[in-house]
Order: sequence, then C-alpha cells, then structure tokens
Amino acid sequence: MSDQLLSRLREKDIDAVISVVGGRGLSIVYKLHRKGLNAVCVPRSIENDVAATMVSFGFNTALSFTIEMLDRVRQAAQAARKIAVVEVLASRPGGWRCRPGSPSAPMRS
Repeated sequence: MSDQLLSRLREKDIDAVISVVGGRGLSIVYKLHRKGLNAVCVPRSIENDVAATMVSFGFNTALSFTIEMLDRVRQAAQAARKIAVVEVLASRPGGWRCRPGSPSAPMRS
C-alpha cells in the first residue's frame, strides 16, 4: 500500500509533504519517509502526549473547551443548588490533569 501511495505522489510531482497528525499518523509518515518520502511532521494531540513536545497542537483548544464547559456546569449546578459530576474523557486513566488557572476548585454554595 505504501509503495502505491509513493508512486501516486511521484506521478503528481509531489516530492514532499507536511503532515499535521497524532501518534498513529506520525508512525505512518515515518514509515513512508524511510521508503523515500520527504516529510515534515507537526505533532498534534488533544491530550498533549506527544514525546519531545512542550505543548502539541490541539491541546490548548481541548483544554480551553473543557474549562469553559466545566465553568458552565459549575454555574448551572450552583444556580440549581445541585451537585454535578463531570467525566472528562482521556485515552488512559488520569490522562487529563488540572492545569494552573483552571476552574477546578470545589463548588461552594
């Protein structure tokens, strides 16, 4: 399959690619690079779990959205005088951790 892809790229006079991908995509582009494809990889991950990167593309967006939703849930729970339980999905247990400045303090009435 990869040889076929490389052949098609050459037919279209594409001699290099810039790839913005997550972990699995990085391994695919790496394998294509080993077969001769010139490639630049830009890692992205909403969980910020790409090795050798401080902050990956996608993480700040996911974090900002999560913080906004948590703030809305907190406000709604306070207004209704209820307790809210929120689950934030991650690929592994404990994968999402509160960052400084996030509205993660316990709700008070």
